[in-house]
Amino acid sequence: MIVLVFNVGGSSLKYQLIDTTDKQWICKGSIEKLGETDAQWNHLNDERIVYPKVPEKFEEIVPTIVKLANLTGYTIELIAHKIAFGGPKHLAPTILTPLVINEIEEYVSAFPVHLPPALQIIRIIASDFPNFIQVGVFEPGFHRSIPEYARVYGLPYELCAKYGIQRYGFHGVSHSYVTQWVKEKTGRYPQRMISCHLGSGTSVCGIRNGESIGISSGFTPQSGTLMSTRHGELDPHAILYLMKKEVLSIDEITELLTKQSGLLGISGISGDLRSLQAAATQGNYRAQLAIDAFCHSVIRYIGEYYVMLQGLDVLTFTGGIGENSSLIRQKISAALSFTGLKLDEAANQGENEELISTPDSSIKVYVIKAEEELAVVSQAVALVYEKSRDQGGISKK
Repeated sequence: MIVLVFNVGGSSLKYQLIDTTDKQWICKGSIEKLGETDAQWNHLNDERIVYPKVPEKFEEIVPTIVKLANLTGYTIELIAHKIAFGGPKHLAPTILTPLVINEIEEYVSAFPVHLPPALQIIRIIASDFPNFIQVGVFEPGFHRSIPEYARVYGLPYELCAKYGIQRYGFHGVSHSYVTQWVKEKTGRYPQRMISCHLGSGTSVCGIRNGESIGISSGFTPQSGTLMSTRHGELDPHAILYLMKKEVLSIDEITELLTKQSGLLGISGISGDLRSLQAAATQGNYRAQLAIDAFCHSVIRYIGEYYVMLQGLDVLTFTGGIGENSSLIRQKISAALSFTGLKLDEAANQGENEELISTPDSSIKVYVIKAEEELAVVSQAVALVYEKSRDQGGISKK
């Protein structure tokens, strides 16, 4: 099956046209710094194309992507989307009917960074290309195996049930892909595994025999580990106190928490770890503080899941930071040296290395290239085949 997949965030858009028969991309592209004057669009087909001017609106971008996909000579058979959240009713992959789209819309206020651009793309495709079937693959889906006692919050139970408030967890597509990658690499699911998705968004997941048993993020992707511009773990009363002292509105505090906090907020320089590492090398105290706080927040959750799993067999790093920062991998792995984990320093510093632990290490440590688009396509196609088999076809109504 030929599938066009969209993976959109608050400031970036990635897409791929994938042939599922060989799991290879036909064309792909990415747009960084969406909506900014210096936005960059790279498209790769037989050759790399750089667009000097990126349209400001999705109404122009989306049809152009569909046109580029059609120019390959392949016919799009399905469109798939990675979606941050669909509410408690939509955790498993779902056909994006008008009803489902409206139900997802209800959670925009809780997901102001991730949901608006995803919904905009979905609606444009539904309007401009009504014959396409669209499937949503939701980030919390992999974490459905987490027991209720680990998902419930200490708030009035009735209110949580009324509004669907619980720990859902995110980056499920990434953690699912990494889990499957390790199984294919080693021949089985590890009994005890911890997956670290480290990027502009960050989460740590405890996994037992291929199933999620704990995730650092919660009701939204804002909680858990420290992130690029998001705060991570935070006492909610600190927010209330800050709102009173600075007389901040809901919109203003949301902007502060999602776009002015995290690594950027601590350092005062940038949310990009590469910039912080350069500044720290020059002796910038707050840049070093941000790096140390980031590693500490990840290590905290590794420690939690280490206890829950009663040990650890495999530790994985993925995402932009996890794949590219040998320093961060070294600092985090060092915290587990008491377990007998031994990092191969040469492999950790190398490029395109997968196994970066020594042969006698008690824990295998892998660096895994994030292939979220491929994971989304696999789940979307599985749903379509299941619906076709059970119902004899797919309804978009």
